[in-house]
Amino acid sequence: MLGSALAYGVYHLSIYMFAALAWLCLCLLLTFNAHVLFPQWERLGRWTIPVLALAICLGLLVIDVLKILDKSIVMAGLIVIGLLLPMLAFGVAYRRLRATW
Repeated sequence: MLGSALAYGVYHLSIYMFAALAWLCLCLLLTFNAHVLFPQWERLGRWTIPVLALAICLGLLVIDVLKILDKSIVMAGLIVIGLLLPMLAFGVAYRRLRATW
């Protein structure tokens, strides 16, 4: 019993850490290149994504801690919103940056 709970805890923590890293990479990309990606919305582009990332991560953490939803739903949401969404946005931003270089 303890082994499975420990394995789930480590697995759960690693997904949270990878999600935080994915959002951090996206936020750094947008922070340093906001003037290229969003020339008319430089300030908005610089602060909107980090605030959105923080709200999403904290929202998922609160939902997980308060056990509002089932573990499998929280994990699926964390993988989709925490990992796939930032990777998709990172890819789009990278392609747009390469087009302007």
